[in-house]
Amino acid sequence: MSIKGIIFDVDGVIFDSEKLHAEAWKRVFEKRNVFLVDDKSGVGCSDREFLKELKEKRAIPENLNICEIQNEKLAVLIELANKKVELFPEVKELLISLKKNYILGVASNSDKNFIFNIIQNTNLLHFFESILTINDIKEPKPSPEIYLLSAQKMELKPQECVVIEDSTVGIEAAKRAGMKCIAIAHTLSKERLKKADLLLNEVSVEKIERFIQEQSCSSY
Repeated sequence: MSIKGIIFDVDGVIFDSEKLHAEAWKRVFEKRNVFLVDDKSGVGCSDREFLKELKEKRAIPENLNICEIQNEKLAVLIELANKKVELFPEVKELLISLKKNYILGVASNSDKNFIFNIIQNTNLLHFFESILTINDIKEPKPSPEIYLLSAQKMELKPQECVVIEDSTVGIEAAKRAGMKCIAIAHTLSKERLKKADLLLNEVSVEKIERFIQEQSCSSY
């Protein structure tokens, strides 16, 4: 079965925005005299799941209101992104090239308002046939729900899709959905991303296109 669709995670794949998330969390928590060790444990996770995990670890006070913190963090995040959000090198070139032959989609554990904000502000909206976020699903990554729904929205079978990710939860979600996964080590170490089918240090149009073509050829 040939590959027909490419589904992108957003934070850490298209945009260098994981650092914006980190800064937003820092501001929100420090207002409450909470200081976290930056171990990148929240990379790829939904905000709600991240906060629940921090509570379980007792890294934040039990009485903190999750919804209140989520909303405040989102407001800070959008404010930071409006000032400056950067595309990773070669991403625009990759989108232009892939758009010629494949259906493109977005699947993110981040909030819809933030995702649409940065995609629209950088004039990338026209590249994508489907844009799904945490607001569109019941279970965030590592559940495969968002990737299965993406394939459905793009009118493709899961086996016809390749996912591009930067997190362990994203890779797990893609694999559970029955999709091949390319991981870009923009945020986490290559060691933590080794379950991907292709692992790259950075976006490479040539290497990504070659991998996609190989998957189509090997399926016959």
